[in-house]
Amino acid sequence: SEEHRLIDVSTGQDHLYSGVVHRDRLYITHNDGAPRYRIDAVAPERASDRTAWQPIVPEGEAPIEDVTYARDRIVVHRMENIASTLRVFRLDGRADGEIELPGIGELFGLDSDPETGRVALGFSSFVHPPSLLEWSTRRRELRQVDRVQTDFDFDSVRLDRASVSAADGTAINVYYVHPANMETNGQNRVLLNGYGGFNVSLLPGFQRNALYWVERGGVYAVANLRGGGEFGEDWHRAGNLANKERVFEDFEAVIRWLGGESGISAPERIAITGGSNGGLLMGAMITRVPDAFRATVSGVGLYDMLRYHRFPPAELWITEYGSADQAEPFAWLRAYSPYHRVRDGVRYPAALITTSDHDTRVHWAHSTKFTARLQEASGEPDPSIYFLMQREQGHGAGTGLTDMVLRYVRLYAFIEHYVGRPN
Repeated sequence: SEEHRLIDVSTGQDHLYSGVVHRDRLYITHNDGAPRYRIDAVAPERASDRTAWQPIVPEGEAPIEDVTYARDRIVVHRMENIASTLRVFRLDGRADGEIELPGIGELFGLDSDPETGRVALGFSSFVHPPSLLEWSTRRRELRQVDRVQTDFDFDSVRLDRASVSAADGTAINVYYVHPANMETNGQNRVLLNGYGGFNVSLLPGFQRNALYWVERGGVYAVANLRGGGEFGEDWHRAGNLANKERVFEDFEAVIRWLGGESGISAPERIAITGGSNGGLLMGAMITRVPDAFRATVSGVGLYDMLRYHRFPPAELWITEYGSADQAEPFAWLRAYSPYHRVRDGVRYPAALITTSDHDTRVHWAHSTKFTARLQEASGEPDPSIYFLMQREQGHGAGTGLTDMVLRYVRLYAFIEHYVGRPN
């Protein structure tokens, strides 16, 4: 019927839109002309008329991650300097304060009752176990409802952050968790994680496995690289397609900072890890800067970037990487493709390269051929290049608890063998 007809709000645009009808208005969160997102409002029946959209919450310096509508307020989750914040607005866009969170960390859920104004959110950080919190438009006080119980002594660890200058001067954020009594003597064991792609943000949320490493005296670090979503779509596009090598330059800068200027560690004490697109990052580091770190564990990664798109559904990622079927993308893909950068006679870092036989995102052949090429190139009888294929498992999502525990057992056993056990 005419009353229930569908309205075309936006079609064929290379932008992201999401909409919620609240109190007879359609609120649209989008990045059309606003790489860090904005919120517009319009009467639903006029939604197809872009000139009728009224700005409510403008684009800010920090990207909008999530929005919820609680009674007569809009609660906006923004990532400000790579940490979650919650700001409150009236329905007409007037600012109405901030919900102060327990510290530097990550929201992992945000929802509300549009009638009562009650807001529920999940919060955690590297040094704050996951908690369920509640706030309301009437009481306006943040209350803890529940919290994951743990016997870990959080007073024994510290969360710090640093800004590292990349090759072109871009500031790259690094979070690192370490024992409170850590000495900057260049001898600390470091495990560094990175991703840098697909608009994915690495936030300082709770990671139980990282605490194992820190409790044993190690330093756990996360680098926020271009290609991610930490600073909005511009940050993402600064690290994809022809700009992909910027991601590798960013990560290299962080590795060298950890092993030098920072006084935290040294190359022989540093291990790095990543999976999927982060596995591509690991492959790039192995072949770009083999002298900068001692070991890596790389999971379900892409390593042959000239043929990746020939294995479905990887053709969907051409918008992120480009296709070697075209001349210009071929040039940049060939320049950084880890498989094609392997050189004979180079002493590569110790590597554990893992994959899964039921991975429907990244074909296992990436890992087998890359491992074989590294082993061949080393020319050594024991090149410390290892391969593992998991049976009856996929890309990672939905992995059972037992298999997840075993994955971390392998990770830490491997890196401790090569960088030494934490003190």
